[in-house]
Amino acid sequence: MAKVGRKGIIYENVAKACQQLQKDGEKVSVRNVMAFTGGSFSTVSGHIKDWQEKSSIDRVVSLPNDLIISLKTSFNNMLSEERTLNKAALLREIDRTREALKQTIELESQRDGLGKKIEDITYDFNAHTRKFEKQLAAAESRVDDSIQREKLLQKHLDESREALHKSEIALAVAQTRIEAFIKKEDLEKTRDQDRKSTKSKNIT
Repeated sequence: MAKVGRKGIIYENVAKACQQLQKDGEKVSVRNVMAFTGGSFSTVSGHIKDWQEKSSIDRVVSLPNDLIISLKTSFNNMLSEERTLNKAALLREIDRTREALKQTIELESQRDGLGKKIEDITYDFNAHTRKFEKQLAAAESRVDDSIQREKLLQKHLDESREALHKSEIALAVAQTRIEAFIKKEDLEKTRDQDRKSTKSKNIT
């Protein structure tokens, strides 16, 4: 029974159009077939699909038996070779994957070890930094103390110099007074001697 699509487009019409296009060396497409048959896109497309499947079966059925067997053998051999190649490729891929996984594990281990080293170095650095900061603070404190002591010593030195200066002035004043007193005593002695001498002369 002829297949009938929508709008009266039957399979045989589409098949004839396909055969004619193929014979003319034209591409068997829905639009080219519709140029012969008209009809809807979906209907013509369905008939073209059926025709392509039937044509494929007809070509296979029309081949000689020996050729079919040879083709099947070749196909099976190709399939076997493909499977072997695929298996070998799969095994190589598995080996590469294992090696990559091994390297990844080693890298992760190295990364963990490096992370631990970084943590240790950071800890030591922070510890040395804190120690240095304490030493620096202590040194700054000692410097401040030294500065304060130096200021205090300078103050004492200035006071001592001032006291010495005052003492020198007082000593000079005292020496002046002593010298004046000695001169006065000497002058008194001289006067007494002169008086005594004058008195002796008068008595004589």
